[in-house]
This record gives sequence, C-alpha cells and structure tokens, in this order.
Amino acid sequence: MKKNASPLKNLILITEVGLSFILPFVIALFFGKWLDDKFQTKIFLIIFLVLGFFSGLTAMIHLIRHFAPKKADDVKEETYDLMEAWKSEEKKEADREPEDESIL
Repeated sequence: MKKNASPLKNLILITEVGLSFILPFVIALFFGKWLDDKFQTKIFLIIFLVLGFFSGLTAMIHLIRHFAPKKADDVKEETYDLMEAWKSEEKKEADREPEDESIL
C-alpha cells in the first residue's frame, strides 16, 4: 500500500480483509449445519468450521501479502536513486573543463 493512501482506501482495505476472513467461515458454518440437519449428525459442522476457518485465514493472508509493501521494491528504489546520483556526478565531471596536464 502506498504511504500517502487516503483514509477511505485504508478503511476499504480493512473491511475487505475482515470480510475475506469471515465470509468463508460463515458459509462453511451454514453448509455444515445444513448437512448435519440432513444426516442428523454433528461431525459435518465441526469439519466445515475447521475448513472455513483455514480457508478464511488463507484468503486473509493472501490479501494482506498482496497489499503489503515489498522489500524488493524498496531496494529497487534505493538502487535507482543511487544510479541517478552516480550519473549526475559523472555528468558534472564531464562538463568541467579539462585541466591542462602539460609539464613545463
């Protein structure tokens, strides 16, 4: 995420992360409950709650990793800035008038 992101974008991202965790969990809860009612057991609810939890956790982690700043981008920007500084120094040296190196 950019450092200068608006508060509204940050709020949307937080909401999206929350929903990406809760929705698979709730869907699995209802599906497990429906299967338990249909077959008159309790095992499907437990299985689907565990699957929903890990599914939501995986979705949330994937979303956070997608929007988190990457170290490679920071290093790349620093390298670019160093290259620009090096090129500007070379340009300054090339623009200077050469000194007379003749021996008298």
